[in-house]
Amino acid sequence: MQHAGSTQAVPLSSQQSIYREDIIQTLEASKIKLVLLDGTELTLGERGTMTLSKFVYAPQHKMHQGVASLARGFFRAVARKVLPQTLFEMHTGTAVAAVRGPQWLSEITPEATAIVVLQGKVAVMHAHRSIRGKVVLTPGQGTDVRENRPPTVPKKWAEERVSRLLRATELP
Repeated sequence: MQHAGSTQAVPLSSQQSIYREDIIQTLEASKIKLVLLDGTELTLGERGTMTLSKFVYAPQHKMHQGVASLARGFFRAVARKVLPQTLFEMHTGTAVAAVRGPQWLSEITPEATAIVVLQGKVAVMHAHRSIRGKVVLTPGQGTDVRENRPPTVPKKWAEERVSRLLRATELP
């Protein structure tokens, strides 16, 4: 992990707090699961880079907002509490995903983002607003967003592809 504004990376230990704009990186053959205050679990697979850009959890106001920026890697999110005003966004180099549900998986490279929904709904559009097109994914559906193309039409992903992402982000 690297704190915002620092040039030095330090190992992240169990129960250690992370803060807005901290950079989380995993190495080869390593994974990490972050459990946020509301119980949301964010898992980053090997060779991944993620920044938690925003996190607001205000159950008294029935509000939950979060933004995770991912540069590369395998990513899994499991939301434990979906409040009426829940908005969680994932930003990558090629896609923005607005999540309205409890579970989805992604594979991110600098050239493309792949997203599949296990539960709930996810709206996906290109990271560059000049590239028009938006899709809404429901359980079992996935899309791919490449550098200069809008998201592909939602389609049911092969079980093998989903299983590969599940294995890449699986932790006890």
